[in-house]
Amino acid sequence: MAPPELIPGTHFGPADHRIDVYHAGLLLHQVALGKEVQFTPEQIMEGRPREIALTLRPPFSGALEKALRRHVLERMQSAKELWTDLNSSHR
Repeated sequence: MAPPELIPGTHFGPADHRIDVYHAGLLLHQVALGKEVQFTPEQIMEGRPREIALTLRPPFSGALEKALRRHVLERMQSAKELWTDLNSSHR
């Protein structure tokens, strides 16, 4: 699944290293749900992965919500930040 910034005709920001954060968020999203999930480009553009992430239990809800933001500049900056959020939510 392509992150929002790579879907033709969208303006969600520059394609950079945060693509990896988005993809890690999608992978962990599936782990948290316990099943494989596929999103259409339309669902990705609408922010459906992030909406579902908000319904998950901690620590997934907060961390994945930030990793799956459509706008690149509002997304987590690094995989380390994702890891930190996942770990700090346990405390």
